[in-house]
Amino acid sequence: MVDFNRFINLRYNRVKPADGKILISEPFQNDKYFGRSVVIIIDHNEEGTAGIVINKPLRKKISIMVNETKLPVMRLFQGGPVATNQLFFLHSLGEVIPGSIDLGNKIYWGGSVEMAQELLQLNILNDDNARFFLGYAGWSKHQLNEELKRDSWLVGTIDGETLFNTESQKLWEKSIEQLGGDYQRWLKLPSDPDRKSTRLNSSHITIS
Repeated sequence: MVDFNRFINLRYNRVKPADGKILISEPFQNDKYFGRSVVIIIDHNEEGTAGIVINKPLRKKISIMVNETKLPVMRLFQGGPVATNQLFFLHSLGEVIPGSIDLGNKIYWGGSVEMAQELLQLNILNDDNARFFLGYAGWSKHQLNEELKRDSWLVGTIDGETLFNTESQKLWEKSIEQLGGDYQRWLKLPSDPDRKSTRLNSSHITIS
């Protein structure tokens, strides 16, 4: 029988959350949005935290209408349980999209919706340099810190190359690998321990 205790008794790695950092869920977190999730932090301050789940693709590519303009077919991701009728985006184009927020490591958050629509139409903004998300994740004041104390999350880093060039379903495993050390034990665990085998602003688009 597998002794799961020796795998899961790993504590929060004491890296402080900050804009641009990622939250990596512990392996047994059983939640539609957060099970084996990777969340990039968009805005972390004294009042709370907002982030985007970056490794939960929706099953189908869809085309949506925004301001009576039909956007190209795009792959969408489930960004979290809050504001699921709003479309948010991350990209690597930087100042090409005015108003983008630099999260570091060649990852940018949001920016001019009008410019993003134009670049989508020209296929300059595409799956190679952008990700689009429905909804976001939010934590109230002190909530994330309490979850960190309960060892629900590890805090790590990510760069644009990893985000945009790694198959989304493999981002959790890759993030664990980058932490190294004993945390790599988690890669050997099943998602279910009972199994026998081992900054939010106007930079979003409201979908009608």
